[in-house]
Amino acid sequence: MDVCPMKIIFWGTPEFTIPCLESLYHSGNRVVGVVTQPDREQGRGKEKLPSPVKDRKSTRLNSSHVSQS
Repeated sequence: MDVCPMKIIFWGTPEFTIPCLESLYHSGNRVVGVVTQPDREQGRGKEKLPSPVKDRKSTRLNSSHVSQS
């Protein structure tokens, strides 16, 4: 009996969720989207920096599969 891979939408922002996201990529299922918090201003220059998950997922998904809540 063949099992269809699941389509998964991942919700996460902090760095400790990256191993979970990587596991999903390697599980044989399809990560069809990632939802993370918007870029935040950090440091003295108030430079907007992406969340760790957004930074990592940008190498895996194109921008049409990314949402910020």
